[in-house]
Amino acid sequence: FYSLQVQKTNQVVGLVEPIRTTEKKKKKGYSASRREKRKEERCDDQTILEIFQQSLSASKSAPHLSPQEWNAKLREITESKSKVVILDCRNSYESNIGHFRVDKATTVLTNTRKYSDLPKVLLHQKEKLQDASHIFMYCTGGVRCERASSFLQTMLNDGNVTNTEIYQLHGGIQRYLEQPESDLYKGKNFVFDPRRTDPNHNGTVGRCLVCNNPHDDYDNGQSVCSEREARCCKCRILILVCDECRTCT
Repeated sequence: FYSLQVQKTNQVVGLVEPIRTTEKKKKKGYSASRREKRKEERCDDQTILEIFQQSLSASKSAPHLSPQEWNAKLREITESKSKVVILDCRNSYESNIGHFRVDKATTVLTNTRKYSDLPKVLLHQKEKLQDASHIFMYCTGGVRCERASSFLQTMLNDGNVTNTEIYQLHGGIQRYLEQPESDLYKGKNFVFDPRRTDPNHNGTVGRCLVCNNPHDDYDNGQSVCSEREARCCKCRILILVCDECRTCT
């Protein structure tokens, strides 16, 4: 990193954004379906805030598993024919180039644009997550899972006793890929520094957004500092577009 910034903050990473107290004026011709959608969104926001506040006073986040324990427990439980969910707590541009894949387990890629979108995804996936006997959560370095696992436990308990066991990967993908047995993670690990991805990786899982051919380099061989990466023209999120398709478009 080129600089260091120190500041006081309430959250290391912001899981929940403040609810807007003011509404925009209704535009002429504002459709009923749009008004209904906004009403549902406000209800979701209020529910998420309540769960988050409850999670702050909860006992603790989900238990940690070392990379070795993570591998052993995943293999053991999936062989027992239990319903296992592997939950990726990262954003879409991170999971697009790498994620965990285990036979007989369901991998849930939340496909969020930013971390604060995660609670809404979890809320909408609540039934699927409640149906699982075990949930294995992971992120890049383990920080995001601390708050997210506490939120998830509070949401699934919902005042009742749940049979779903939740675990999080200690040290995240970063520490996992440092171990000799890191075969359950497929692809690359996205990192937030000039490297863009961790040098340790297991094959290619990314796909070009245009032609769907294997591709996992946002910078197409260029230096990250040159800012030649492919981004969506609307939301500016990183996207995968191979060299050939970049030339065509």
